[in-house]
Amino acid sequence: MNSSRDETFESGLVAALQPIRGFVLANAIHQFFESGLYEAILEVGPISTSQLAEQEDLDIARLEAFLQFLTVEQLLLRTEEGFEVADAARDLVPYLPWYRMLIGGYGQTFLTLSQHLAQGSDPADRNLAMVGEGSCGISHFDAIPLTKRLIDRMPQRPERVVDLGCGNGRYLVELCEVIPGIQALGIEPSQESTDAGNQLISQAGLADRAEVIRGDASIVLSNDVQFEPQCFILGFVLQEILGQVGRQGLLDFLRNLFDRYPKAYLVVIEVDNQHDDVEQMQTGLAHAYYNSYYLLHPFTQQRLETRPFWQELFQECGGLVVAEDTTDTEVDSTGLELGFLVSRRSGI
Repeated sequence: MNSSRDETFESGLVAALQPIRGFVLANAIHQFFESGLYEAILEVGPISTSQLAEQEDLDIARLEAFLQFLTVEQLLLRTEEGFEVADAARDLVPYLPWYRMLIGGYGQTFLTLSQHLAQGSDPADRNLAMVGEGSCGISHFDAIPLTKRLIDRMPQRPERVVDLGCGNGRYLVELCEVIPGIQALGIEPSQESTDAGNQLISQAGLADRAEVIRGDASIVLSNDVQFEPQCFILGFVLQEILGQVGRQGLLDFLRNLFDRYPKAYLVVIEVDNQHDDVEQMQTGLAHAYYNSYYLLHPFTQQRLETRPFWQELFQECGGLVVAEDTTDTEVDSTGLELGFLVSRRSGI
């Protein structure tokens, strides 16, 4: 008599547990790649648990459980000779920056949401280095091509560029590769990301053209930076400043920036805040990525705004929007990522 009821409960339980499975799986995928185990198995596999544990100096029982979990999730294959990397794991490689940012960077943020709901509570913690590294990796697909198209709309190609909040420097490296002869300076608040950026620049053989220094956005308004750029790149930076100092503080920063560098152009990359657009948020990438992206921002003292908000702000600070663009549709068809090329308005 209980068979039907038990089956109904179990099917409901299976459905209810899928978010938990996804939570554990996303973390396991991130750790699988970040730990170096993916590369180790890919290089040697098939490899036994004991061989891998000895090679990587790992606890054999914990490693066995981890590898078996990944096997059940079809990311590894287990044969008589040992474990091999499955095609499903190889297929994930291009998308790892999203894991690096959302799991490595904001994983701790999501775990503590309820602790930061109270009025006056502190911002939630995040791993800035992982956020920067993941964001730069994502930008390879969306923001960097968008930035390049906006720079191409400038009257003259810039010789010197400053990237504010440059993360691990990948943005700088790619810009130097696609724009011959350009000199680039990155400014990054995280010391870990600053060090990683200069290492990446050195490995790319670009130490004579690019450098990352530690500091926040305000450093470009001081005399500490002896670098006169024709272009500033503000990729997802204004949302940070807006969240931390408010609208008036951001206005003051942009006005001071134009006063200090009156001939410089701004390439601004932001995300249109359309979280309340129910129909849009049910589309593929909006549901899979932007829903989580929108959620984390208020908790980490970042403030997303709409396209009209940014247009009005640029007008108010004395700027002129020269061009607007969005991501390539084959990468991101939502149109939620916004790109602005802004100059100082004449007569200001």
